[in-house]
Amino acid sequence: ARDAEMCQRGFDEARMFSAVGDGGASLDVFATSELEQYLAYQRAKELKYEFQSRFRNISRIMDCVGCEKCRLWGKLQVLGLGTALKILMSDDEAGGFSLQRNEVIALLNTLGQLSTSVQSIKTWRARETTRALGWAGLKVVGPAGVLAFLAG
Repeated sequence: ARDAEMCQRGFDEARMFSAVGDGGASLDVFATSELEQYLAYQRAKELKYEFQSRFRNISRIMDCVGCEKCRLWGKLQVLGLGTALKILMSDDEAGGFSLQRNEVIALLNTLGQLSTSVQSIKTWRARETTRALGWAGLKVVGPAGVLAFLAG
């Protein structure tokens, strides 16, 4: 129940860029004191480097995949997700960062793949609901009612 509640809340980037002080208290990026701002900035910077390191590691792992098609698609997806994180973690609020051509292509491809996946989930859920309602109808009406329906 707790996991479902966390998923329904969505992504909160403000929580991702919070720092932890000496007493274990969470410090906000928009904190008032200079020390709090400095600690929050350092924590956000560490988090950014950690994301970069993990994505590089995943990319290196993808180099070991034997199938060239699988390796290509996997690297394309990793680059797309990495580009999305690059945009999200950009220091410039006005969007003054620059993307390379391959990053834009990978990002658009990844967005297309994700939207196709979301649409597939909707279709599968509708199919499962129809199937469940169909079986419930079979139990209520019975086999004779279904045969009469099919014959009529």
